[in-house]
Amino acid sequence: MRRMLLALGAALLLAGQAHARIAALEMRIAPADFLALNPTNPNRGYSDLIVHALGVRASAACKLTSVKVELLAGGRARLTEDLPIESLVADTRDLAGQPMPEAIGAQLLNATGAAGMFGAPTALATTPDLKPGEALVSIRRHYSVGFAPDQLRVSAICGRASAQMLVAVKPYRSPIAYRFPLAGTWLMESVPSGVDSHHRLNPSTEFASDFFRIDAEGAMFKGDRMDAAAWYGWGQPVGAAADGVVVRVIADQVQDRLAFVPQPGETPQAAGQRMEAAGIARLRANFAAANAGNLIVIRHEASGVVEYSAYGHLKPGSVAVKVGDHVTAGQKIAEVGDTGDTPVVHLHFQINAGPDPFFDRSLPVAFANLRNVSGAELGRIVAAR
Repeated sequence: MRRMLLALGAALLLAGQAHARIAALEMRIAPADFLALNPTNPNRGYSDLIVHALGVRASAACKLTSVKVELLAGGRARLTEDLPIESLVADTRDLAGQPMPEAIGAQLLNATGAAGMFGAPTALATTPDLKPGEALVSIRRHYSVGFAPDQLRVSAICGRASAQMLVAVKPYRSPIAYRFPLAGTWLMESVPSGVDSHHRLNPSTEFASDFFRIDAEGAMFKGDRMDAAAWYGWGQPVGAAADGVVVRVIADQVQDRLAFVPQPGETPQAAGQRMEAAGIARLRANFAAANAGNLIVIRHEASGVVEYSAYGHLKPGSVAVKVGDHVTAGQKIAEVGDTGDTPVVHLHFQINAGPDPFFDRSLPVAFANLRNVSGAELGRIVAAR
């Protein structure tokens, strides 16, 4: 009996230590619900995915020595990466060095930043030696694969503590039938066939697209490019991509196009510094408007799934809807413009899982009525059927 009690006590002690090791270390991944497997070359079986943020937080002092990422298929690891700890430190410093809290929250898919991601007060660490409440965060991890992973597993060791997390990996296709929101022929950029898109490494815009109106020679404007009206897309009607309800509107933005070009006698370096400073000042004043300019967000629902379409950089004075309006697919809601963080006239379009186009995850979208005009990969020159 005494041996049984000793054995039971030892087992409970070990179980308690195991629980303590797990509880002393927390892990979070963004997006947390699933990672979208993006087909880059479906005919040959190639896909890719992005882990936008992978955070490890200590509740007791420890030194982070190991973070392992595995892509699984059928329970078997098909790709394994041991993340260099120094890369986590560098990524975390980069994150902490962002000029405004919103930029940190956008990368972590949480408006309150690291504290919201972990659900507790959290400081971003500067070394692998984590103090209680500190975290290291790896960002923008891209994986290209020639197989079909179904899970991502991440394991971490910090001192005597360890943690592990699993996240589903899957292709995503919306049950909502979206229509191309424009008429005519457009150049479609930022298609996520790789990581060359400036949208792709941003979790709220990962699958966003930019549309530029072009003529038969592929030109986007005629005459003075600093004149917004010289662009073929200027004032083109924007239609709702699906039936829905308007949930957000920004309609008071006007573009200062001269702010984006060098001034007389200004060196390229001085112009770059001035434009960067002006951009940061605009973002600090109004993060949403500085990014998207005039903006419309519409809520859609089908088969119990809710998604949100966002339309950015809209022409001043063109927004034709207000919050609460019910719209139908194809209904004109605004016109193409140049407001926000760009002097280039185009429509920015994205689908998000939630109503905030800056802090909710991006979702892939397939337009039901889009045809390929160029003969090249879909995503270059396109038009509505």
